Amino acid sequence: MMRLPKGTRGVSAVGWSKDGNFISCTDLSDDHNVYLYSISNLNGNFTGSLVKGFPKKSGGNKIFMLSWSLMNDIFCTVGPKHIAFWDTTLAAGKKGIFGKTDPMAMNIACVTYDEKGMAYTGSQNGAVMRWQGTSMLSSNPIHKGVVHCIKLLHK
Repeated sequence: MMRLPKGTRGVSAVGWSKDGNFISCTDLSDDHNVYLYSISNLNGNFTGSLVKGFPKKSGGNKIFMLSWSLMNDIFCTVGPKHIAFWDTTLAAGKKGIFGKTDPMAMNIACVTYDEKGMAYTGSQNGAVMRWQGTSMLSSNPIHKGVVHCIKLLHK
């Protein structure tokens, strides 16, 4: 069993790593902490231990969603005015680099990854953005209004 400490006010996002060895989650505290647990399976009983270096404070903005890369031990968190890419081996998060873009595009509601490790996000201004590493490569408007959910289908 895994428990978050008192004062977390609940969980805002949860995600499993591709290999099932890790689970990450974010809380609703004022610091919007990011947690990473290493998962063990002992006779069908799953237990988790907090990975060294976690939890990490993500800042003052809520986290709406997180998603794991299908290529490596990296996951991404998104929310109002931010995107962060978390490396489990370094126990560190790096902020995404937007470049010149519509300020409304920086309000990100959702994230997913493709099989090549490229991240895709949906934003408040109706754009889908493509990311490589921590840099936004492109922003393509697809409709008017928020892109609340995004998912790539894999063969």
